[in-house]
Amino acid sequence: MDKDIIYNYLEETKILDIDILEETSSYVVIRGYYDFDDDTLENIKDDFSKDRYDEAFAHEFHEYIKRSLEDIIVEKLDESIAEFIDEGIDVSYLLLEILSESYDSLGIIMSFSIGEFDIDLAEYI
Repeated sequence: MDKDIIYNYLEETKILDIDILEETSSYVVIRGYYDFDDDTLENIKDDFSKDRYDEAFAHEFHEYIKRSLEDIIVEKLDESIAEFIDEGIDVSYLLLEILSESYDSLGIIMSFSIGEFDIDLAEYI
């Protein structure tokens, strides 16, 4: 498996602070972080009606932001995974929970393997 393709992909999709959790000649499991820019965060916050934001809706507001950010990264990952299929590389990923209320980063655990690779990515949390 050409791991340079994987590392280039991670760099192009702006998945940073990569930690290799497990690696063999046929697969690699990584943890990385996707950092959201300020414009993206502001647009999401603006989409949520500020008229509705008060203490009663604080939880709903935070859940809306988390879901929106997760949707953005899932769409980005799903669009680009197709190129790996052409290379014979199977890709799986697991989004980690956004813990910070600054919403600036989302953790991701990903596996890249030659052919199908049956693994529970939750074991790497």
